[in-house]
Amino acid sequence: MTKEKAQLGLEPIYDVKELGLGKTLVLGLQHMFAMFGATVLVPLLTGLNVSTA
Repeated sequence: MTKEKAQLGLEPIYDVKELGLGKTLVLGLQHMFAMFGATVLVPLLTGLNVSTA
């Protein structure tokens, strides 16, 4: 048995079309959760008004 090292892509991706549909959807969901946490969840936890935060 030989062990092969995984090749990591070292080149940056500048266009989202290079990712494909699956990775684009996962990236979109991650962005949605991050934006929800920043704009809604933090003001609710700290007692601030969501519309002014």
